Amino acid sequence: MINFLSATPGSGKSLLATEMLLNLSRDNVTNLKFNYLYAKAVFEKITFLKLDHYLDSIVVTQGQGLERTSEIVFLESDYFDFLKTEYFINVISNPQTDDIVTNFPPYYFERIAILNLIVDELNEKENTKFQHFKPVRTIYTNIADLKLVQCRPLPHDCDWRKTPQGSYFVIDEAQLITIFSDEARGIDPIVKDLTIHRHKGYDFLFITQEPSFVHKYIRKLASHHIHLVNIFGWEQSMKMEWSVVQDSPNAIKSIARVENLSRWRFPKHVYNLYKSTTINTREKRIPKKLVGIVIAAAFCFLLAIFLITKSSDSNLADLATGKPIQTEGQKNESKSTYRPDSKQSSDSKETDPKTLQNQNETDSNAAASEPVIHAESTYSISDPFAYEPVYVPQPVNHRLFSGCLCVKNSCHAYDQQGTKISGINPKVCKDLINESSSRPFDYFSSRSQQVSTERVSTSELTQSAL
Repeated sequence: MINFLSATPGSGKSLLATEMLLNLSRDNVTNLKFNYLYAKAVFEKITFLKLDHYLDSIVVTQGQGLERTSEIVFLESDYFDFLKTEYFINVISNPQTDDIVTNFPPYYFERIAILNLIVDELNEKENTKFQHFKPVRTIYTNIADLKLVQCRPLPHDCDWRKTPQGSYFVIDEAQLITIFSDEARGIDPIVKDLTIHRHKGYDFLFITQEPSFVHKYIRKLASHHIHLVNIFGWEQSMKMEWSVVQDSPNAIKSIARVENLSRWRFPKHVYNLYKSTTINTREKRIPKKLVGIVIAAAFCFLLAIFLITKSSDSNLADLATGKPIQTEGQKNESKSTYRPDSKQSSDSKETDPKTLQNQNETDSNAAASEPVIHAESTYSISDPFAYEPVYVPQPVNHRLFSGCLCVKNSCHAYDQQGTKISGINPKVCKDLINESSSRPFDYFSSRSQQVSTERVSTSELTQSAL
């Protein structure tokens, strides 16, 4: 895979490349340990199963179609002995331990790939379940004064074709190398062969300040473009990524096509791993327009808080605090309906009939003595539904149980207005019809006038009878 990294000076392009090499070096160390321990178990298992002949040769297929041929490549008996060596290698150079470092051989990646082919053949033919060995890659770069132990200098003339398979190349300031520069005449075979770099596991990272400085052949082959833009001299950059190289990454049309946009903070632990000329010369800048926008936003926010807290009775305060906004009619209604001395406890079980009677009379007189608020709209008998009072009328009566009516097998209860009451058990009505003396007592109506009327009517009947 060919990667392309562009950035202006001070944006951290070499820093990002060094961080990538640091991660690759750590992966190599991890994979070296895994392969060393895993190889012991695999070779012992192969010997136990008497399958050693699979390690003596391998079939390599070449060509296409009818001209496709297979060739048997015989392997030496010590071909995989490099896995029997435990490699003591650091990630970062340390003068105290560099003299005992045992680096892995350049052919490590290629032979691991062949061993994985043998593993696939064993799993297919012998029904084994061996896992693949992990790759360990040789690293080549020209980053100045790099302290990563596994990194090696670029080969002569940058001829990557002569390096071990699976190598990883990081080419800093690629425009300064003649064959990679856009000013090169024609296409060098080394550049042209980049079209088949994946056949043997090679990967490249070309670093430059401006994409147009690098040969267009390389720009067309790259499948990942990273562009860094420093943010006002601070130790962070805006990271933009595309799947194709953008000739003008800072143009609006390129920014509009960006596939991944993120903020990349400079990893401080990488500063000492290479030599950079911009680490101590970067000047931090404060954008005046951005500061003005922040100040204006803060001022508007504080002003809004001041207006909200200035008057707790204002509609703006009610809206901000989530309280419902009351209209004038609702306020008048709340004033007229509020009677603190008329509240009753809902859970009281017994009430004095005389006290309740006096209270009902007081409520009725108070409701009758209230001033009548004339409605703005007039009542029309031809259109009674169009009339709406400007206030909610004060209730002067309570809905009470009046009696029951049973027709055939259906019984219903009714109030004093004759409206059907829902929710009453039909058994209550049936019991009341069968035994009228079990009628519930009426606590809310005055019976004095009714009783006197009944007595008068009884006496009149007696006199008439006499």
